[in-house]
Amino acid sequence: MLVQTNYKIAIALILALCGFYLIGKEAIYDFWSNTSCAIFTDFEKQIDDIEQLYGIKLEYEIGKIIIPEAWVNPPASGTVEAIAQSDLCRAVSILSRELKKYPPEVIRSDLKSIYLLKSLSFYGIEYGGTFLGSSVYLTAGNRSEGYSEYYFSSLIHHELSSLLFNVYAFPKEEWSAINPKDFHYTKSDQDILNAIETYADLEGSDKLYHNGFLADYGQSTLENDFNLYAKLVFVDPKKLQTLAKKYPKIKKKLSW
Repeated sequence: MLVQTNYKIAIALILALCGFYLIGKEAIYDFWSNTSCAIFTDFEKQIDDIEQLYGIKLEYEIGKIIIPEAWVNPPASGTVEAIAQSDLCRAVSILSRELKKYPPEVIRSDLKSIYLLKSLSFYGIEYGGTFLGSSVYLTAGNRSEGYSEYYFSSLIHHELSSLLFNVYAFPKEEWSAINPKDFHYTKSDQDILNAIETYADLEGSDKLYHNGFLADYGQSTLENDFNLYAKLVFVDPKKLQTLAKKYPKIKKKLSW
């Protein structure tokens, strides 16, 4: 066992050293992260474990990814790109960890499949993820492409919260009543697309917090507003608790 472990470490070090000569400094972290994951992690077993524990399918090959015809045809004109094998191991490891934050019975009951992709776009807009029915679509990449561990973890909870938002009853009127009196979420499909582009910023501000929003993006739709809260509950609960102590509207939304 010790000999086998030392052998793997030696391979990892050799590959890592080679990487210093083959790639730029900005990509070194990605190279080492992906290499070590591939060597030390049996991601195929992780996939099997996820599928067995939750009774879902985890797909990453384009031929097995189900894209609804309505998404492919105009005007949506959706496109997808297969996830790189070098990014798959890391994505599966993070996904496995984040799914454990939910009661297994909730996942088994409401989620049937997860699709991992490199890219996903509709109406000419790049999406980090989306959901349809009981399926969740997630894009994943390396850190140099913006897919930090924090971002991908947030994306997982963002899309799962959307799925659950549409499965269970949500106090929409009570939640909306917390917002400023002259504020209204968008309603039409086109307005929602425009709002998503307009409110793409995921950073908060004192003004936004005062009005009960965690970021500009939360002003696009009630669902997106809720998504941002759900994301922080799972990924950065301390930040959310700190904001709730300072801003009454955030505290009220968190209470729901």
